[in-house]
This record gives sequence, structure tokens and C-alpha cells, in this order.
Amino acid sequence: MEQWPDRWQGVSNVHCSGYVWIEPAPVIQMGLNISINCHSTVNCQMAKLYMMLNNTHIEDKLLTTINKTTVQLQLHDFRKPYSIVLCYAKCPSKAADMIVCGTQFFAGHPPDSPTNLTCVIYEHSDHLTCAWDAGKYTYISTNYILYLKSLQTGEEKAFPSNAAINISLSKLQGGKLYSIWVQAKNDLGTAHSDHLQVNLEDLVIPATPVITNVETTDSSAPRTILHWKKQTSMENVYCEERYKALADQTWHMKEWDINVTKGPNREYSLESNTEYEFQVRCRLILAKSYWSGWSAPFIYTTPEAAPSKILDVWRVMGPVYTNGSQEVMVLIKPLAPKDARGRILGYTVFHESRGEMVNLCNTSDTQCKVLVSPAMRTVHVTAYNSKGSSMPASITVTQEHSNFNDFLSPTNMQISHDDHRGVSVKWELPKYIGRSVLWFIVEWIFAAQHNQQHDFLWKKVPSQDTFTYIEGDLTEGIHMNISVYAVYQDGISKPCPGQLYLVDLDNDGDVFWGIGTGAIILSIVFLTLIFKKSLRKRYRFLFIPPPPLVSRICLSLRKP
Repeated sequence: MEQWPDRWQGVSNVHCSGYVWIEPAPVIQMGLNISINCHSTVNCQMAKLYMMLNNTHIEDKLLTTINKTTVQLQLHDFRKPYSIVLCYAKCPSKAADMIVCGTQFFAGHPPDSPTNLTCVIYEHSDHLTCAWDAGKYTYISTNYILYLKSLQTGEEKAFPSNAAINISLSKLQGGKLYSIWVQAKNDLGTAHSDHLQVNLEDLVIPATPVITNVETTDSSAPRTILHWKKQTSMENVYCEERYKALADQTWHMKEWDINVTKGPNREYSLESNTEYEFQVRCRLILAKSYWSGWSAPFIYTTPEAAPSKILDVWRVMGPVYTNGSQEVMVLIKPLAPKDARGRILGYTVFHESRGEMVNLCNTSDTQCKVLVSPAMRTVHVTAYNSKGSSMPASITVTQEHSNFNDFLSPTNMQISHDDHRGVSVKWELPKYIGRSVLWFIVEWIFAAQHNQQHDFLWKKVPSQDTFTYIEGDLTEGIHMNISVYAVYQDGISKPCPGQLYLVDLDNDGDVFWGIGTGAIILSIVFLTLIFKKSLRKRYRFLFIPPPPLVSRICLSLRKP
């Protein structure tokens, strides 16, 4: 009788009545074919042999009978890293099956040649620290040995390790010049790294510098200054700084050659009211020297500054009173954080009279209702924070009716639906235009329902664009009034208007259409189309020109 192999750890010792072996070996390269053999010495002439592989019973038809006491299991392209096999004998005269024997076996890879061998000495440390990339995972026990051979004395020393290793400098008495390499070895093979020729003095990594302060100058052109100190006592040190806005991913780098106790006071031109992260690191001025770690992050928020951008503003004209004055709702788009450069405290609406600023409204809201006189052509709007105000935005609020002929409206408005972007609004530049358009304003109003108040929405479109999207989900029964204005240096055009409806016809499709003010004839056309599905299905979008003296209108149908 043989005893269970001692190397089978975690399993109690058992007595074997035979033996089990693996061919070609108990450790194989992953993907090879193997044979598991069982030879029984059980005292039973009619014994039937069977196997359990990883707690799974192996069907009899998979076993090959070599003779009365030996069976074999062949496995192809075997890739399980660790396996246990047990062989049993079923004897008719015995109530319980008898264990013949068992074994464990492994599948893995030979080691790769270690790469990226690096060895460093941290300043103020008395150890050489080496690390390397072992390559692909082997799945089997693999041993690594770091070798150091003095190029001055020829002495060679070996240091076993399976990962990074720290070697006391007191063990390296063979001078400063060494050849270093790593050997990897397991049951499937041996590999070596490239040899690394080093001078121990060149392996020193300077101590990590420390950022002491960040400040910003209080001037018309603020500059942010970074203060830091190097912690190394070494000469010929090369350092670099990096910084980024905390919300960004991209770092900005600055490099320095320093030989002073205190690092340079680098000045940066940064965005106001923004959180930044700063770090510094150093290395020796050598082609292959190693960087220190980055210093601990220093988080700094730059001070506020006056808003840098002119506001986008618009107006909605209200009722005209008997004295000629008119109510105007001034609408304001909030500035983006990078343009606001601080917390916006409020907005000021004013006009100029004889060179003086006359305040009309101070508000923290993004709209303000003011009363303007017939002589008041333009109002101005500024945003302000703790550091100052933005440059004023100007908007025309009154102009003579005949004056509109000098400020031509956009034409040929087309309204359509985009499943991904929302409502598409397109138009054309005014023909025979004699002055430059500064920009366009697209205004849309969700028509009031059940005595609810109108909801005014708008956006500014650059003069080079003649289209935009009104984004958002549209629901059945929606009714929108859409207008496009051309804004000039000293006036605003009349609107190019349209209407948009979304109607569900018998759950068989949606219908979009736009109609101009007063286009009653086209409304009749549309109602006719509603009740004629065959006509409706023939068109995706249908644009109908307006009758004389009526603004350009658009009619569009969408197939179900």
C-alpha cells in the first residue's frame, strides 16, 4: 500500500491501494493533451474502476481499459489550472467503494522574460528597491531571483523574491557599478530579463518637493503664483509643475532647472473663481533618471473677477398706455460659470439720458418688467458680482412703425420634427438686405391652456446660422407659437411667425403644422387633410406659401 502524496495539501492523508499518475507530467503547459492513469492493487478480482475528476463522476464510456487493473482517461486541450482526481474500485463483495488512490495536477504557462526592470534608491533611504513586470500570469508556482553582479569586483549576489524587493545597501560592497537582471523559473521553463547596467549614485530619487502656498495678485490682470520648496539636498535637480482645473482631466506642465533651496515662484494666468489642483515633482538631471512622486495635491480657488462676457438679452413687448409709454419684459440668459467669474448677485436694467445712467430695474431674477417712454429707444443690461459688472448688453425696445421697413424680417420659415433633436426651425436671410444682421432671436411660446399664463422661451442664434433646434420632448396636444427676429445694430425686425401643433389622429400618426397669423384659408386646408388619411400619408412635410400680406407659414405632415 502507498500513502497519499504529502504535497496534496488541505486533504487528509489516506492509504492507497494502487497509484494514479499523469502523463506527460503532473504539471503541463495549458492547452496540451493529458492522460490520467489509474492502476489498482485492490484485492478484488471483479473490481470495476472509475474516476472522480474535480468532484465530477467520469462516465465509464470515457475511460479506456488498459487491462483488468488499469484504466486511462484522455483529456484534450486541457486548460484547468488546478485539478484533483480520485480513482475508486467498486467490488461486488464490498458494501462501500474503495479508494485506489488520487493525485493533483496543474496546467499553466512557462514564465515570460521579465521586463521593465527598474531599481531606485529613495533619498534618505538605505535600501535599493527593484521591481519588474513578470508578464502573463503563469497559473503555477513561479520563483523569481534578482541577481546583482559588481562590474568592479565580479562578485555576484542573488536575492529571491516574487515581486518588488528591497535590498540593504550594506549588502552591496562591490563598488557603485552593477549589472542587474531577474531570473524567472517554474516547472515549465526558465526565462531571464535583459541586464541593467547601473551606477548606484544615478539611481537616487530626490525627496518629493512641498507646495507651501498659492496666491493671486490683486491687479487689473490677475496672476496666480505658485510657491513651493524642494526637500532634497542633492545638486543638479530638474523639477516640473503641473496644474489643472479640478473639473478637467487635462494637466498643464511647466519645467524647471533649479539649484536653489526654494522653488521658483511661477506665475499663471488662470480662470477666475475656479478650483485648481497643483503638484510638483523632481529628478536628477540625467537622461534616464527617475522622477520623485508628485507632491500632495494643493487645491486652490482663484478669486472672483468681474463678469467677462456681455449678456444675451431679449424683450417681450407688453401693452401700450394712453400716454405712449409701453410695458416691456426684459429677458436675460444667465452667464456660464467661466464667463460669470463669480456668483452673480443681480442684474441692472438701465437707459442713458443725456449722458447719465437712469436705473430702471435691479433684480436677481432673469426677467424684469419695465415701463419705457416713446423716446426711450434702447435699454442696457449688466450682470454684477462682488468684483464688478459686465459690459452692458443693449436691446431695442421702441422704434417707429415705419422704421420696421428698414429692418427686414427673415423669410421662408420651415418647421419640422427631428426624433433626436426636437423641433427644427429653418429660415432664410431677408432679401435685398442693406445692413448687417447681428444675430437672430428664435422665440417660442407654449400657448396657454385652462387660463394658464404664457411661457416665453427664446434663444440667440449667430448671424451665420439660419436654423436651430428647439429641444425637448413633445407631447400630444402641444401648441407652440414660434417667431424668428433679425437683430440689427440699431433696430429689430418684425417677427417671421409660425404655429406648431401636435395632434394624434385615431392613434394612427402625428401631424405637425405651422400657420401664419391670419391664414384662415390654410386652416381650412389643414382640417381637410385631417379627415383624409390617404392624402396625409402621401406627404412627410408639406410647406404651403402664405397669401399676400401674411407672414410666411409652414405646413408639415408626418407619416404614421
